[in-house]
Amino acid sequence: ILTVDNLVSLIDKSSSGLSCAWERNSTAWPISSSVYEDSMSPEEDIAYIKEYLKDRLTILDDYINHPPIIKIGDSYALINEEAHTIFCSLPPGADTVQEVSWECWPGAEVYMELLSLGEIGLYKDDFSEYSGIMANGRNTGEITIYIDNPRKDVEYPELNLLEEKVLLNGWALDPESKEGTGVERILVFDGPQTNKENFLGEASYGLSRPDVAQHFGNANYENSGYELCINTFHMENGKHELYIYVCDKNGGYSLEIYPIEVENKNNEADEIKESKTAKLENGGYYDFENFIYHGNWIINDKGTERTYDFWLTTGDVPIAVIDTNNQLINNQDKINAEVKIMYHDSGENNFINENNIDFTGRLGIKIRGKSSQGFPKKQYSIEIVDDEGNDMNVSLLGMPKEADWILGAPYTDKTFMRNMLAFELSNQMGYYAPRTRFVELFLNDREDLIMEGGYEGIYMLTERIKRDDDRVNIQTLDADDTDISGGYILEISSIDRVKENESSFTTERGTTFTNIYPDKKRITAEQKEWISGYINELEKLIYSDDFLDEKEGYAQYLDTGSLINYMIINELFKNRSLFWESTYLYKDRGGKLMVGPVWDFDLSAGKKGLTPEANNTLGWRYEDKLWIEQIFQDKKFVGEFIKKWNYFRQGPISDENIENIIDSNVEFLEDARIRNYKKWDILGKGVWPSCPPIPETYEEEIDTIKSWFFERTEWIDENIDSLLNNK
Repeated sequence: ILTVDNLVSLIDKSSSGLSCAWERNSTAWPISSSVYEDSMSPEEDIAYIKEYLKDRLTILDDYINHPPIIKIGDSYALINEEAHTIFCSLPPGADTVQEVSWECWPGAEVYMELLSLGEIGLYKDDFSEYSGIMANGRNTGEITIYIDNPRKDVEYPELNLLEEKVLLNGWALDPESKEGTGVERILVFDGPQTNKENFLGEASYGLSRPDVAQHFGNANYENSGYELCINTFHMENGKHELYIYVCDKNGGYSLEIYPIEVENKNNEADEIKESKTAKLENGGYYDFENFIYHGNWIINDKGTERTYDFWLTTGDVPIAVIDTNNQLINNQDKINAEVKIMYHDSGENNFINENNIDFTGRLGIKIRGKSSQGFPKKQYSIEIVDDEGNDMNVSLLGMPKEADWILGAPYTDKTFMRNMLAFELSNQMGYYAPRTRFVELFLNDREDLIMEGGYEGIYMLTERIKRDDDRVNIQTLDADDTDISGGYILEISSIDRVKENESSFTTERGTTFTNIYPDKKRITAEQKEWISGYINELEKLIYSDDFLDEKEGYAQYLDTGSLINYMIINELFKNRSLFWESTYLYKDRGGKLMVGPVWDFDLSAGKKGLTPEANNTLGWRYEDKLWIEQIFQDKKFVGEFIKKWNYFRQGPISDENIENIIDSNVEFLEDARIRNYKKWDILGKGVWPSCPPIPETYEEEIDTIKSWFFERTEWIDENIDSLLNNK
């Protein structure tokens, strides 16, 4: 079935009669190539699919023989073959030495090549080899040493830590040498060599320098170049002298002293060191001093060498690992899985190990969402359960206990900020919104292990909107209650989005509400009739002649204070979903209908549509919206809206506070977002809904959303009084 010939045959059979239909379809549904970067014709697309499937089968066949998992210490490293990346963690031990064992497929040879992010030095138990060279050598001064100007290394500009590097290069030779260059090795120290504390590393020698050979007219000098990446991260700011010892084959050396200026942004404690390429024996051990962050993992399999970008899951962001025991996650029924969440609340870095467990247990998991199910990065509903499969309320990452949670997947929102920011601002205003925590997710289901390597990127562990003393704090409503005036939680939706397992009703004016609490399994016919009657009566009053009557009007049914808070957040974000979908309301026993909590801001703050006009900062979002446009005809309501807007502009929704929240989360996600965008290569690319120009980098995404908010608040400040003047 899965042969190339059979797949090509199926594609040809399916597409053979579509040539005329393609033209009509593209006329009816034109797609902007500037947004989607897709200018292929249907024929080119078909050819692309055939070639893709051929390549994909080759890769999958290879995975059968070369499993995408290797074991490093007590952790399992997951190989993303397509991105040439390995994700794993090597947790630091009690001292500075790491004993790291590893297992790979039989017959493979593995090498480690590490980038330096801290003090440079070879990984050796002592310094005897180098101290012996220098102690026994003599300064002959016979070797000619040339130093090119050291330059800042720009190979990895996305890693801020790597900015504290200079690349030292040049050439060296003995003009009297009759064979080769006469140079054996080059050692570099920070000042006169004393011990390994000021040893900066051994330069790579033997690099091609045809210009040197041509200058001297001696072919022996062809490979006289050297290069050393010097990490100044641990060095004190100010002037330093590089002592460059160039050793010959007879035990002598020549010394060159070269001054450099160190201007680091900071001088934190040494954490990470650099190693030359080192072969790791299968099943053996290799000692690393301090903690390694990033480098290359090279696997040589019977002469075929593969190099992988090697990332360790460390940083401020908690880590969640979900193992489905080889079950595929679907969007219908929850499957059973195991979960571990790793987090140090003391501020230490987080690793995949047993020493920093925030929670470990069992859960049910399924894909959630509506339009988001079309994205490759899926959202998930999770339910914590006990060994018998019953709901179990637990606290995750410091949030109040509950069994039901959501793993939100920021995908179209490349800043990761919109939902988190809206929820945080609402809570700062004293108006409950779901609590959230960023996590990095590893998902070990069968398909993801084979296809993607298990790493899923940055997620938002989020509270569900539920009746709870610590969430939507309303009265429980049981089937035998005689007073059925509360509590209820409702969601405004559309009839086509209501699922079979959900209870809903539609008002006389055509508005659909889903019963979130009590849900379909627990709500009685009498309760459903009562709350639907209440909503219908409110809707009638909103559009009645008695609309503004203080005793008989809409305000006797609706809490206007909650609506004002809700509208401030939604107008600030110009939220696309406002009173259309994902709009929640609740009613306590004996109380009025409350609006909120706020929810679903993925498509807001400049992420509303495919045109600049749809994403601009101008205009009111409430216009043409269910109920709200009519309620904004109430001068008393508008006056309170203006008063509260101006009040909160001095605190929670001030430009300064918005920027501070964004900046603090940018810093928090600094390491994780690099890994996320290695997994999801979408920066600078059109992801629905996007409109040109599309920011090329994460920094540009952040600058864009900040500018959007500042322009939006400025427009509202300048136009909010007109709401009252126009009534």
